Amino acid sequence: METDKTPFDPIELPEGATAALCFDVAKQVGASPRAIGEPLAAGYGISMFVGRAFTVEGTEDLSLSADESLTLWTRMLSRTPANSVLVIAPGDTRRAYMGELSAHALSLKGCRGAIVDGPCRDLAQIEAQRFPVICKGTVPSDVVGAWRPTRFEQPVTVAGELIANAEVIVGDRDGAVVFGFDHLEIVKVGIRDAFESENKVRDAILAGEDPHEAYLKYRKF
Repeated sequence: METDKTPFDPIELPEGATAALCFDVAKQVGASPRAIGEPLAAGYGISMFVGRAFTVEGTEDLSLSADESLTLWTRMLSRTPANSVLVIAPGDTRRAYMGELSAHALSLKGCRGAIVDGPCRDLAQIEAQRFPVICKGTVPSDVVGAWRPTRFEQPVTVAGELIANAEVIVGDRDGAVVFGFDHLEIVKVGIRDAFESENKVRDAILAGEDPHEAYLKYRKF
């Protein structure tokens, strides 16, 4: 039985980086970023998180016993690498695909967060743990005896966007941005350059300069 996967290396972004800024920069450098937002939404109060996608696809299976489904579920949790973002494409929205205990287990493994194209539950407890989750609403029902993961580490579609395994994911209260790992270093450089330009524009506007004039001067807004 396959359990723990080799951890990804941690990703450090320049301090102050956001999902929105990463999207803008990744777009400018030709990284073809994809944005994950509504109908998915971030849990209240989550901080910025970054990791590499660990993708899981699944399907409803009402033939499973409670023990069978929980064995499959916990095996999925065990396979999730450190420094990853667990991405679940569950195939339906009738049950929760993240809850308090799962979030706690993932956090202890070093998982950076989860993006679920379906509902979650125990949201208050997950928020108290400060484990970042982006999901499609909430529902009290769970996966026991009803759902099985079917594919791991393969491209999945979440909120209409294709996410490949091991891509970079940056998330915060705005949602998440996804781009290829091979663009990470150039995105980091672009973020630092953007901070320098944006600070000049911000200072100009706060000093009373017309926003259009500030844009024409710095070509940044």
